[in-house]
Amino acid sequence: MGILMAIVLQSITVFILLYLVNSNLFLNKKNYINVLILSGFLVTVNLVGSLFGFLGSAVSGIIGLLVIMRALGYDLGGAILFSLGLGLLNFIVLVLIGGI
Repeated sequence: MGILMAIVLQSITVFILLYLVNSNLFLNKKNYINVLILSGFLVTVNLVGSLFGFLGSAVSGIIGLLVIMRALGYDLGGAILFSLGLGLLNFIVLVLIGGI
């Protein structure tokens, strides 16, 4: 149940952050599918990483985000900063869920 909750929260978080970072993606309705695919990709990568514990989850989340940000056309520096920031936020959310 905890894993399912984490997946749902993570998908919502990614969806909102992608919207905040690039709201132009959402002006065209066809792009909703792209964002859902990217969110699903990140959650899948993170699930595989979570098999290796918290550290694996954090590292795989950051790598997944890096791939997504590059796919959206961001430069490497911006993608790394955003990935690390969201990875940290995600880690905090997962720890809070685990603590509840």
